[in-house]
Amino acid sequence: MKKLLSLAIGLICLPFLGQAQELPQLSPFAKNTQKVGLTEITVEYSRPSVRGRTIFGDLVPYGKVWRTGANACTKVTFSTDVTVSGKEVKAGTYALFTIPGKNSWTIVLNSNVKQWGSSKYDETLNVASVNVKPVMVSRVETFRIDVCNITNNGADLNIAWDRVSANLSFTVPTQEIAEKNIEKKLNELKNPHGTYYATASYYLSIKENKKALKYAKLACKNSDKFWYFKMLSEAYAANNDYKNAIKEAKHSLELAKKANYDEYVKINEKNITKWTKKAL
Repeated sequence: MKKLLSLAIGLICLPFLGQAQELPQLSPFAKNTQKVGLTEITVEYSRPSVRGRTIFGDLVPYGKVWRTGANACTKVTFSTDVTVSGKEVKAGTYALFTIPGKNSWTIVLNSNVKQWGSSKYDETLNVASVNVKPVMVSRVETFRIDVCNITNNGADLNIAWDRVSANLSFTVPTQEIAEKNIEKKLNELKNPHGTYYATASYYLSIKENKKALKYAKLACKNSDKFWYFKMLSEAYAANNDYKNAIKEAKHSLELAKKANYDEYVKINEKNITKWTKKAL
């Protein structure tokens, strides 16, 4: 009797065991993360494929809210505050929706991320809504969302499927965060020469040349590192002070020769020749 009961229970459980198995999805889940400046952008979405269907204007109707992917709503997470079309969007996770049209798309960030598709879309929960112009592209079989056109200060969230592509542009507060990080690190360290050097390099990269020179000088104080003096020479040159740029490049050159570091020898020699012509 016990054996029969165990067999009966086993047969009842078989369908549930089958349901628990992991099976391939027609629209597989994807998650990608991209650093933009000092902000991390994470996109979580499902990726349907064209599979011979007519997409926009048919499977995805014009003028109606689209989940922008498949299955659960697409989610975008910003690790810091960002700005979208002049509006501040706080750090956090948002549902991404679109309203496609032939000549114009509306791209929406919505605060309700616990949605299956767009079934419970509530316009009053939108935190940003931007109209953009779609462009025609080479055929994209499997739907994708990428972060592209990346700079230190912003990027585009690119949505592409079939032969259509649309971008949501955003900016990030990189310099504001960087300067807070610099101040914090300088306050923590008793010997912050490395931070001075990194700070000078950062300011040179964004063409804040006076600040770059200030921190390059601090980095080189009581230092014999040839790469520090190369940085100082470049900071002087960025401020059009070629006399001091050449002087510091020669000092860096001698230090690099003593260290047998040929790469910096060549860089300094090249810079000295270039700046000598400009100093004339």
